[in-house]
Amino acid sequence: MTLESYIHAIQRAMTVFQATDLFYAMRRAAMAGRYHWRQSIEPYSQLYRKVVTGKEKQHTYAVAP
Repeated sequence: MTLESYIHAIQRAMTVFQATDLFYAMRRAAMAGRYHWRQSIEPYSQLYRKVVTGKEKQHTYAVAP
């Protein structure tokens, strides 16, 4: 997590947003997907359980570019 990585992510997002055809295709694909809120929270729930029970070791997580 660096300032440069955030700037790069914003630049990529703006590039996609400005490529109207690509932006609309990505939006259609996302809207066609079947998502459930449990898919979003399950990884956090598992991590929370590990931390509460003391089974999670300290990790340093890096954000992929």
